[in-house]
Amino acid sequence: MILVATGLNLWMIYTRSMREFSLVGVWALVAIAVRHWGEIMPLQITAIAGAALIFLYSSYHGFKNRKTNPFNPKNFT
Repeated sequence: MILVATGLNLWMIYTRSMREFSLVGVWALVAIAVRHWGEIMPLQITAIAGAALIFLYSSYHGFKNRKTNPFNPKNFT
């Protein structure tokens, strides 16, 4: 399920440019990792890796599209 959630969040960034949606997924995966910290190591590693992957791709997508950012002062003309 963690892999499905990671894939879904990456797909939402790629197809819909919904970086905010994916950051909620990062929050959820980190919460899963914290909940199972020290108990189920493969689950913990998978959740942290998925959260990191989503966060990095979201950051890259935001950097790539920085010129169309609505908070860019150049877009307030």
